[in-house]
Amino acid sequence: MASSNERLGFYASVFVSSLGLGLYLYFVPVFAQSLGANFLDLGYIGTAGALTYAVAPFFVGQLADRMSHRILYALAILINFASTSSLVFSMTVYDVVINRAVAGLGLAFFWPITEILVLDLTRREDRVKEMGRYSIAWGSAFLIGPFVGGIVIQIAGFFTLFVISSVLSFCSLAGVIFLISPKQRFEGNNDSSMPKLKEQFHVVIQLFPWFCLLICYGLIFSIVTSIFPGYANSIGVSAVLIGVLFTAFGMARVATYA
Repeated sequence: MASSNERLGFYASVFVSSLGLGLYLYFVPVFAQSLGANFLDLGYIGTAGALTYAVAPFFVGQLADRMSHRILYALAILINFASTSSLVFSMTVYDVVINRAVAGLGLAFFWPITEILVLDLTRREDRVKEMGRYSIAWGSAFLIGPFVGGIVIQIAGFFTLFVISSVLSFCSLAGVIFLISPKQRFEGNNDSSMPKLKEQFHVVIQLFPWFCLLICYGLIFSIVTSIFPGYANSIGVSAVLIGVLFTAFGMARVATYA
């Protein structure tokens, strides 16, 4: 079982990676508007990211049963780094749409794999507590990120914001290379007694009401993240104040996780 230092190192890596995302994620609609995007374009941008994010986790789960979770976590960080850094070179709304599709793929790797790693690193009786600590790690980053990101945009512009976010995303790789031990518990699950497809389908049926609730929440959350920043920007709300609004949103989440 992992030591407390190893778990803290992993949570630090999650924090830094999430901070890189939280700095810019809510400002993508505002950036797209600076390239000439209208509200329909913002819908396309949000859909592009949501589509890959919705489909890819199925394949990520399959890979997680066969590959090292440590390697998959590193891959998630690299995809997030690539999608963030490519925003520096985005010149059209179409570029942003493609970028968000790649970003959705990165998030589809990042969230499931980090949660799996929490289970890898903790004893069964401590998993609920450790999942709360993990949630505080990424939730705190998304609390700080929008506020700082808004200030960076106000002072130095989007280019500087994307560069800083890219550097943070890349630095979080240190958590994989130096802080997470590449031992056998990260090598996936090769157990031949894994549930068969029929049994998995039965579980999905049992959880169907929960999935319906998640769909409703996802619809609301996607509007908040994809459309609201652009709407706020269109009525003259500054980037700093947009960041403050999403920081308040993050405070509620972190308090709940704690």
